[in-house]
Amino acid sequence: DVLLSSTDEKMQHEAFLIAQKSSRKVPELKGKLARMYRQGRGVLQDIDKSITLFEEATRDEPTKTWIVSEYVEAMMQRRTELDIFTINSYVDEGIKNNEGWAYGRRAEQYYDGIGIEKNLLKSAEYYKTAISHNVRWAKREFLRRF
Repeated sequence: DVLLSSTDEKMQHEAFLIAQKSSRKVPELKGKLARMYRQGRGVLQDIDKSITLFEEATRDEPTKTWIVSEYVEAMMQRRTELDIFTINSYVDEGIKNNEGWAYGRRAEQYYDGIGIEKNLLKSAEYYKTAISHNVRWAKREFLRRF
């Protein structure tokens, strides 16, 4: 995390090499590697590779909600028909389980009209619920968008 949070490209690439080498042994690192591919940090951005790694990471670590949340975020970038179906499945399940990340992702769906009809009022409501669950990125997005 320290290497990855650096703005130095050499340090980010070093983080990539470490995650790549160890991701088979430490499943959570597969999620970190997927994040790097999604963001293009330490490696060339590749959404398809990111999604493949997130799929594997969610199978290996299904209780790591940050992995599931970022998997959904990556699919929101690509937006194939299968991605939309999978997004809705994960977000619906997360909301059913009262998980904060899921409220934030549903807010994004309503804001951008991803797989559901665009509705800014519902988006704001879902962001507020995510914020009440202490989802920091949802607070940043709410303040940026509203």
